[in-house]
Amino acid sequence: MTQSDNGHEQGPGPGEPRTHYGWTVHHPYNGVENHVAVEVRPHFGFVRHWRFVLPSDYEGVVKWGVGEPNGAPIGDRLRGEASGGPTQLLNGPDVVWFGAAERLSASSRSAYLVFNDPPPHYVSFGEAEGLEDPPKTLEGISFGDSHDQLADSHDGHSHGEHDHADHQGQGQDHAGHDHGPGEH
Repeated sequence: MTQSDNGHEQGPGPGEPRTHYGWTVHHPYNGVENHVAVEVRPHFGFVRHWRFVLPSDYEGVVKWGVGEPNGAPIGDRLRGEASGGPTQLLNGPDVVWFGAAERLSASSRSAYLVFNDPPPHYVSFGEAEGLEDPPKTLEGISFGDSHDQLADSHDGHSHGEHDHADHQGQGQDHAGHDHGPGEH
């Protein structure tokens, strides 16, 4: 039986550069087994014009928006919604971006992206300069190329048995494995 994931937060290890955002993956999300939520919030201060970036061919998005930290439900209202794409990143893949002007904070407001399992190959996040602009800079996490390969690679260990700080910057693969009670 799959247990609820209370969230898996990533952070830099000693001596590693600090990122701008804290990332948490919730699976299942709000009690729905096939829903995965990525929660992002700034480590310090505020973010105003935030954007998620996904592969343009991914069709599993269920909902996105803002809510309280730690896996809370997404609110119904958003101010200043913006979106764009598909567009090609410089020497990179075709992507779509979307977000809002709803203020995020380190302690009280997070951005959420909820999608069906299997997840996209990656999720990126960044801040735009203006209300209708695409993100200027990006950070991201990777879920890998194959959901089945990821499930196989996580057989035989819990999250507590490896150091996630090693994955900062590239992200941690979270697809294809379950969390038991007390495992993060």
